[in-house]
Amino acid sequence: MAFKRSRNLANLEASKTVAIKEQAQRRRAAGEDIVDLSVGEPDFDTPRIPAEAGIKAIQQGKTHYPPNAGILELRAAAAHHLSLLSGGRPINADHVVVSTGARQSLFNACFSLFEGGDTVLIPAPAWVSYPQLVHLARAQPVLVPGDAEWSLKVGVGELENAADARAAGLILCTPVNPTGAVYTRAELKALLEWARERRLWVIADEMYRRIHFGSGPAPSVYDLPDELLERVVVVTGVGKAYAMTGWRVGIAVAPPLVAQAMAAMQTHVTSGASQPAQWAAAAALADERRPSGSVATWWWRTFEESFPGWSSWTPSGRSTSSSESTGSSMGSSRAPRRSASVSWRSRGSRWCRAKRSGTGGGCGSPLLPQKRHCARH
Repeated sequence: MAFKRSRNLANLEASKTVAIKEQAQRRRAAGEDIVDLSVGEPDFDTPRIPAEAGIKAIQQGKTHYPPNAGILELRAAAAHHLSLLSGGRPINADHVVVSTGARQSLFNACFSLFEGGDTVLIPAPAWVSYPQLVHLARAQPVLVPGDAEWSLKVGVGELENAADARAAGLILCTPVNPTGAVYTRAELKALLEWARERRLWVIADEMYRRIHFGSGPAPSVYDLPDELLERVVVVTGVGKAYAMTGWRVGIAVAPPLVAQAMAAMQTHVTSGASQPAQWAAAAALADERRPSGSVATWWWRTFEESFPGWSSWTPSGRSTSSSESTGSSMGSSRAPRRSASVSWRSRGSRWCRAKRSGTGGGCGSPLLPQKRHCARH
């Protein structure tokens, strides 16, 4: 059968990460031992609190069409949660739009803000869907290479060199997918000041804000003054921090008129996100017993116990020991750019020195808190 793509899909490419994941699933089903590094998928199950909330919603008959922009309970929980992450900064729940996954939140924002003839700056390396979402809005993505000696981040100079008179927006992800680099508060401030001067819209993808090797969440645009946020849309969700990728709940916070436009478009595309999933997400964000800081430390402790002796580094070149996690990928300024890599085993006082059976070397596993031995010794 003859088929010609419409011009709407002229530049569209299927997601490579999805393609890799599907191939990994097929090969695993065929019996191969596959390590899948494609999609950002937590390796633990959805916590009990949100899981039970979703089940309870189904049992209570909360399975009908939800409010298009999201149930009030989730919008309020999201606003309160984001406020807590940024020192109590007020976030208006009326500006929150809930969608079927953060990918749809990003699409809604791009489709509402950009059009044919616009260019949108995207620091690179970047998540493969950003350029495609911009193409779907009939705008032109412009990839801006990051500095290899600065954790592959971009500065005002790189953006200024890439921008032209058609520049309408900037998609900024921090912590960065895929590199893991983290923009400091000072760096974010400089980028948003530049964007404000150029009258650009900024879509801040902060989905990985709590996947951060530090004592708290990564720096956010919400740590900046109000005047820098007048043309900013923040996108987040519950998929990464709460292992709820399959529940498909995305959250966007936008200026009032933009939020209204995104919600209006959504009424004709998907309508509201799954109601049971929204109740689960609301429970996750409202669970005060779960730390509101970084979940990366917990993840890494689990990884350490599973693979003792593995050598790895954070994006800054710091030790990945959970007991020494120190925060964002760089300091408060751009210089010095280069950080020295630190091997796990180079920090003898932090690692178990018990002799491994049949070898002449030490165990190399991380020490338990306040102990002189690891979990095995």
